[in-house]
Amino acid sequence: MIQLKDVNNVKRSQLIHFIIIYLSLILLYRIESSPVKIMLTLIMILLSFKDKYIPFILLGASNYLPTVCGISQVIISILNMIILLIFKLIDTRRKMKFPFSYKETLLLLLMVIWSLITGIMNSDMSFFSSISTAFILWFITITYYTHYELDNKKVLQYCMIGLGTGIFLMILIKLNISGFVSNHIFRLAIGNRSDPNSTALLFCILSVYLFISFSTHLEKGNIKCILILIAFILSMITLFLTQSRGSLLCFGITIVIYLINKIDLRKKVNSKAILNTMLIMFILATTLILFPKMRDSLIEPLNSFIERINDAESSDGERLYLIKKSLYSFKNNPIVGISLNTFKENYGHVPHNTFCDYLVTNGVIGAIFFILFFIVPLLKNYFLQKKENNKIEYFCYFACCINILFYSASNEKIIYILLIALLFFKKNKQYSKEK
Repeated sequence: MIQLKDVNNVKRSQLIHFIIIYLSLILLYRIESSPVKIMLTLIMILLSFKDKYIPFILLGASNYLPTVCGISQVIISILNMIILLIFKLIDTRRKMKFPFSYKETLLLLLMVIWSLITGIMNSDMSFFSSISTAFILWFITITYYTHYELDNKKVLQYCMIGLGTGIFLMILIKLNISGFVSNHIFRLAIGNRSDPNSTALLFCILSVYLFISFSTHLEKGNIKCILILIAFILSMITLFLTQSRGSLLCFGITIVIYLINKIDLRKKVNSKAILNTMLIMFILATTLILFPKMRDSLIEPLNSFIERINDAESSDGERLYLIKKSLYSFKNNPIVGISLNTFKENYGHVPHNTFCDYLVTNGVIGAIFFILFFIVPLLKNYFLQKKENNKIEYFCYFACCINILFYSASNEKIIYILLIALLFFKKNKQYSKEK
């Protein structure tokens, strides 16, 4: 029987572990010195030998963090997984299993080849570079998954820990701490290489994850639900500060569909969950009444968002115009498409829609790939998530997938990780039964 003292020691060890990780990530954001960045990166890689899920924290935080010696955090996380794979193979003396049995891998490889052809023909290799990096990430991640027999929910949890770094960075930015600034004048954009919409995409996913986690723990009467609720409120504040209408709409749609799926008239009403909800609402209301400054800090992001709706930088009409021009561009170049730079020169902006990105740059092949690779898994898993306990994987991917239809997210790699987590749910379940 495990002694309470041992459990407390484990929890204390985990807390120290995550404090070191978060400090390293925040320092990576703040410090400009390359040698120090290299040292912090090496610390993260060394920690991954103890905790094999750390590469997913780096992937989750990759949008916020600057490059290290010109290398992006996505590439660093890929290198981290490769290093761990090499040590694993040396230790076990097993042959490496390659993930070509997955049809999605072959589909992505075909898209890499096609984007190379269109890139050469359009004299723009930027889309090919992005899709090639996505393929390498996909290939290494699935290989890493297979050899380390990773727990699916833990992979998702560590990705969300990485996304949650943005909450700490948001607080430091709002406190006007030196070196912590938004990358946009009026809206919140965390990271030198990010914009408000990419930050909003991440916080839409994180907010969905925290909402479902809160709902699950609330039903069980778990005290963790209070901490998750605090994280959820902070995540929503950050989402409002980005002033991204599309991401907030995606969050709302996802939560409504989740709640509709959750309703089961055959089950008895969970009285414990209702009582816990009432208690939490009472505590929140009392706190906001007693601490007006805290109330004002919650209202401010909402007011900023309302101002954004009333006086938007770009109208919805402009977005509809860009979608129409994307279809017009596709009609004129249905096979090999044109480059995004050419589209921008012709119409003043890239499409505000990832599907249109594929349509414009890769023609009909790009459109078919997008539907088969991103949309089909969404539809296929809709009924599965109702039967199986993988709602959190499904709805995190769902939020991401519909969000990129409001935003040009061709460079975002988080959607590939979320899709892998969704596809691996069944395999993880089968593996658990075998064990």
